[in-house]
Amino acid sequence: MAEITAWFRSWRLRSWRTAAVAALVLYALAGFFLVPWLAKKLIVSQALARTGRTVTVEDVRCNPFTLSLTVRGFAMPDRPGSTMLSFSELYANAELSSLFRWAVTLKELRIEEPFVALRRFEDGGVNVVELMRDIEARTPSEPEPREKSGLPRALLQHVEATDASIEIENRALAEALRVELGPARFELHDISTIPRRQGGHDFVIGLPQGGELKIAGNVVVEPLGVDGRVEWTGAFLELAWPEIKELFNFDLVGGRVEGRFDYAAALDERGLRASVENADISLRDLALDMRSDGARVLELPSVNVTGGAIRWPEAVIGAESVVVERPVARTWIGPDGTPGVLELMPRAAEQRVEARARELEARMHWVLDLGRLELAGARAEIEDRTMGEPILHRIDEASLVLTDILTRDGARWGIEASALVNASGRGTVKGEVSAVPLFADLEVGLQGLEIGGLRGYVERFAPIELRSGTVRSAGRLHVEPDGRDPDLVFEGSFAIDRIDLVETVLGSQILEWGLVEADGIRATYGPTSLRVAGCDIHGAGIDVVVNPEGRVNLLELLLAMAQRRQEAQAGSARLPPIRIDALRLHDCGGAYIDQTMSPEFRLADEPGVPARARAGQRRADRHLLRGRRRGCDRHQG
Repeated sequence: MAEITAWFRSWRLRSWRTAAVAALVLYALAGFFLVPWLAKKLIVSQALARTGRTVTVEDVRCNPFTLSLTVRGFAMPDRPGSTMLSFSELYANAELSSLFRWAVTLKELRIEEPFVALRRFEDGGVNVVELMRDIEARTPSEPEPREKSGLPRALLQHVEATDASIEIENRALAEALRVELGPARFELHDISTIPRRQGGHDFVIGLPQGGELKIAGNVVVEPLGVDGRVEWTGAFLELAWPEIKELFNFDLVGGRVEGRFDYAAALDERGLRASVENADISLRDLALDMRSDGARVLELPSVNVTGGAIRWPEAVIGAESVVVERPVARTWIGPDGTPGVLELMPRAAEQRVEARARELEARMHWVLDLGRLELAGARAEIEDRTMGEPILHRIDEASLVLTDILTRDGARWGIEASALVNASGRGTVKGEVSAVPLFADLEVGLQGLEIGGLRGYVERFAPIELRSGTVRSAGRLHVEPDGRDPDLVFEGSFAIDRIDLVETVLGSQILEWGLVEADGIRATYGPTSLRVAGCDIHGAGIDVVVNPEGRVNLLELLLAMAQRRQEAQAGSARLPPIRIDALRLHDCGGAYIDQTMSPEFRLADEPGVPARARAGQRRADRHLLRGRRRGCDRHQG
């Protein structure tokens, strides 16, 4: 105690002690009172000068001894009445070690309850774009430096934003879109401008309806580069659908996306290099409903992408596999023949999208590289409304596998597909296809297709009712529009079993057969032609009927077909050339029925009956006919 008292007694007003204390007091007064006032004034004035926006700050505090600064209640508007950026508190803590490291060191930067709004206004303006434009207009131009200087040396040891929220709003839509993301947490550590010094980042963003987005990895400031992993759960597509729904005539229902991928990006003197690797993405329970009548046109219960990748500047996008399970598609052909898929998008929107696609294609030539595309358990319904009564066609149990899909010139893809057609026939396809240039070499087959349901199409061209028949076919289909050979060639066989035709002019059975086989078929398109090496007809029977009014069914049928053919071909090109080298009839027969007589006269030679029995039946029919004619002559006499 005596030593302390002696020390104060030895104090002189003019001494280094007085100067040190005075400096400490002034430093404290300036730090606690002057710096907050200056900082608040500087924040407001600089924001106005740089952005043209008047920001508000509730309070600023400074602790000169801990080198910390606290800013509370900050808010920046984008337009009067709406906030673009705000936070409840910003705390920054520097270190004296900056003086010894030759680098500005910030030990801690903490932001509480930050808020960011990405907003599009009614007039189409975007707040971020407007802010950047205003900053650029208020930034004085500076002469280009002779030598490129690097970034100032700085180190951010820990940066954290807690309870953050992000608002995405589009007021330019007919129905304003507003999506809130959060709460979110952003964390950076060891971020430095010292060349090749690596730091880390960790972001967690809450998604609507309980989903979550996680981003974690590494970051290098000089040269700029980031890498890491992205994972998300519970992302719902319908939340963002209002942003683009004006481009379509349908509404999106459901659609939950989850997934993960690795990412990397770097910017240096060579430009931007970026990649996405190991992407595993799943889409669940997506549906599309027509806006006009609510008809469901597409259902996607499950879509899985495995091993997805995007690489730039290579401009490659691909995946190891894409598997679509149990999809259901429904479409139609309108009364005027217009495919229903053309009604999914308004014409004006279609033109806009096509123009944008051509523009992007001209700028970036992307290559698709997909190892395997698979559709499993698919189903489709096509309603043909061109007929008086709509005809529904169904495709069930469909599967499709495309392999080695590459959109570079000359690349060949493997294809294998099968489907159940109209609940009866099984169609199969196997071979190779190519998109650039267009090419296909396929083995195709069809077994057991019941064609009785196609009677409406037959009646359009002939007054015939198709009651039954089963089709099968097999062959090879080649497509290669190279300008030398026909664009499309089918070579194979075709057969129809158990056909039954009834003409609808007089209502009599006109034709039936047990089997028709055509072999050595060569059908081409571009130019169009048909050649058949041989056609065998087994067990055919034709009925010629004279009705009570004396009209012959076969003649009436031919006249009606000729009239319809003239109507269908009015103004159209001639029929393509058709050639059948050989036509062979096996075990065929027929019947002549005269209903002008009472009782009616019938002369039959039925297919499948032994020749001896048919000959005896014909003799009996002739005796009966002569007897009826003599009876008629006596009656007339």
